[in-house]
Amino acid sequence: MKIFVAGALGVIGRQLLLKLIETGHEVIGTTRQKERTREIEATGASAVVVDALDRNNMMSVLAT
Repeated sequence: MKIFVAGALGVIGRQLLLKLIETGHEVIGTTRQKERTREIEATGASAVVVDALDRNNMMSVLAT
């Protein structure tokens, strides 16, 4: 299953990424800072840079 995790590097998000990857899901995690994408990708998830308060950007990310 493809799962989108907003706040992937937060306290809950980081643990959630690992559990979802561990159980075989395809995971996309968000961050607001480009330099933090490597941390998300190190878990095995894909990373996207997006501000959750930017509606147009979020809609674009979710549509792909």
